[in-house]
Amino acid sequence: MKEPTAKAKSYKLDPTSSSKATSYQLQARRGFSFIELLIAIAVFSIVAAGMIQAFARTTLVLNASRAKVVGTFLASELLEEIRNLAYTSVGVEGSVPDGVLKRTEEHEHDSFSFTITNTVRNIDDPFDGTLGSTTAPDSAPADYKLVEVKVDCELCANFNPIVLTTTIAPKSLEAPEEGGGILVKVFDASGQALSGATVDVSATIGGDTITIQDITDVDGLLSLIGLPTAVEKYNLIVNKSGYSTDRTYPPGGVGNPNPTKSDVTVATGTATVIGFAIDKVSSLTVRTRDDICTPIADVNFDLSGSKKIGHDPDVFKFGGSFSTDGDGNKSWSTLEWDEYTTTLTDIAYDLAGTIPFSPFSLSPNASQDLFLILKPKSAKSLLIRVKDSATGLPITGASVAISDGVTSYTKDTGRGAKGQGDWSGGAGQATSSSAVESRYFSQDGNVDTASPMGSLRLTSTFGEYAESGELVSSAFDTETQSTFYTLTWSPSTQPLDAGDAPIKVQLASNLDGGEWNFVGPDGTAETYYTSSGETLSSVHDGDRYMRYKITMESASTTTTPSISDISFLYSTDCTPPGLVFWSGLSGGEWEIDATHPEYILVEESINLDNDWQEKVLSMTRI
Repeated sequence: MKEPTAKAKSYKLDPTSSSKATSYQLQARRGFSFIELLIAIAVFSIVAAGMIQAFARTTLVLNASRAKVVGTFLASELLEEIRNLAYTSVGVEGSVPDGVLKRTEEHEHDSFSFTITNTVRNIDDPFDGTLGSTTAPDSAPADYKLVEVKVDCELCANFNPIVLTTTIAPKSLEAPEEGGGILVKVFDASGQALSGATVDVSATIGGDTITIQDITDVDGLLSLIGLPTAVEKYNLIVNKSGYSTDRTYPPGGVGNPNPTKSDVTVATGTATVIGFAIDKVSSLTVRTRDDICTPIADVNFDLSGSKKIGHDPDVFKFGGSFSTDGDGNKSWSTLEWDEYTTTLTDIAYDLAGTIPFSPFSLSPNASQDLFLILKPKSAKSLLIRVKDSATGLPITGASVAISDGVTSYTKDTGRGAKGQGDWSGGAGQATSSSAVESRYFSQDGNVDTASPMGSLRLTSTFGEYAESGELVSSAFDTETQSTFYTLTWSPSTQPLDAGDAPIKVQLASNLDGGEWNFVGPDGTAETYYTSSGETLSSVHDGDRYMRYKITMESASTTTTPSISDISFLYSTDCTPPGLVFWSGLSGGEWEIDATHPEYILVEESINLDNDWQEKVLSMTRI
């Protein structure tokens, strides 16, 4: 029997099965993808950066704390060393009182670099009388010494100087002294005492040089006791950061042989009292322009202040010859408050006017522009300034006529100043030019407009003044598109108790008398004009109507700020306010008449014997 043959089994292979197995094996072995790795690194970097910053901040705080501890320990150690010195040795080398201490010295301590400043003062205790007193004189005014040690670390972060003081008294009884003293008084432009002013004293007496540097106290005073006697030998210079400088000068000095404030004399048993006035410096930019406000470059002029530091001959504190740059500008950033006068010296131009009037006042801590309006040089030019005899402000719309008997000319002064000095007429007036000058637009009820008349003050209730008040003026119409320059008010200084900025003013302007958006000097609603004489924001230029908003504030219920008048200067098409100008006139005698509906007629004359001349007319209100 034939055995059946076995059938071969057939298998159908899946062509993808091998690749799938390989893919699965690769996927199991490959780990994180590249994108996942980048994400992990990013997360780690963020966490690490935060940890590093936290560590750095912690280290900074710890170092600052350690520096303060080390500095305090160093100051205490130095003060203890001074206490163990002989009384006669407690003083600063070359100063008064003289001694073994250095004025400044460097100390390395625990890896920190410290600067040490030593100050020693003789103190005249009023218990036994005072130097120079007529009722209780003290023949030995140096009763004891006040020692101050200041430790500073300029390279340490967030380090505030450490100041420690102590008093040291002599072990024996006082003996009469042959020396004298100087009492220094420092005040600002308004006569208020100025604390923290630096006083540098230097003198050479008998071959010995004395140098003292100290600061005024809260009353603006500095007493220098126990000084060797000398005649006009002590040179004093007073200043403060951001402030002007006042000083004494040696008699017979080169360029100033007769100073108005000579170096100080110290006499036996007396205290020489001397005062100095300094205040915050201001900035001024002189701009040379033509009558359509186009800059004129490289113009020569003189500028001088009115403060004198010498006489016979007169020597002024500030003055010189200058030139504008290629843009027609010349700027100063550290000028002292003063009354300044400018004179054109350029041979190519005539001065057709200034904005504001020259001479002009520069207030402390102010920023002001002075425009010199120029015309090409011409023979026999005449500039006439017309001003109010009481306020000195330029007069708007005065008619000025000149005549030499043959030819006559008439011009109106440029629109100059608008403002207000009386608010007793009450609220509700929209435009000042349409009705009464003594009215205004609105107020919040906290401003007293009539007690006294001609003044704005905070209202008083049962002897206490309101904390703040606000008044909005009527609209002033300049009658055409205008350029606005400065805002001024009186008084320019306010009571100290009222606070830092008791008067704040904003201005609003437009072309049609419609929308009023009040802004400050930077053109935004967030800022205010806080000092008289500031330059107005250029956002108002080209407008016709102007309003002011006064905000009055006081930090004390027993004190109120006040305003007696407020005004702004403006011009049209660079025509200076209150001025008229002629050129190409004939020489000889010219009659001048100035009229204005609100002023008494002015009649004067001038002899035109120079190529350029100026005449000032003062008009009195009817």
